[in-house]
Amino acid sequence: MTIDFFYKEILFRFVPNLNRSKTNHNMQLINTLVRNLSVKTIERDNWSELKEFHKVMSQTFHPSERGDLEPIRLRSVEMVDKATALQKGLIPSSFGTPEMKRAIDDLVTGSAMLHQLVIGKADDSRIVQKLNELHDTFHVIQGVCRH
Repeated sequence: MTIDFFYKEILFRFVPNLNRSKTNHNMQLINTLVRNLSVKTIERDNWSELKEFHKVMSQTFHPSERGDLEPIRLRSVEMVDKATALQKGLIPSSFGTPEMKRAIDDLVTGSAMLHQLVIGKADDSRIVQKLNELHDTFHVIQGVCRH
């Protein structure tokens, strides 16, 4: 079974109303889509600065959902450092959009604000609120990486 046959089968199975006489045009569209998705996946999976930020985010955010703020209190400066490294690092070409750059800038600003709350011994609710905002911003970045 060839790849083209495989794509055609998928195409006609999931989009049954397609005009079969335009198969070559449809195949070009599918090939372009698959190639772009593959490049994006490779770039995202090899974006080390994003992976490093995600590691700190997940290891601090998820405990906060259970009321455990100790991880973010201990690692807030590390979050700032990872966000800054993400901002200064090379953004893969597939993701170099204004939306991505804005979200990364927001991560840096938000991480610095969170760190100031932590070192200023702010109320837990303010720290949780800022961490939730950062988590939402990180999801914007993940969304850009998937679309």
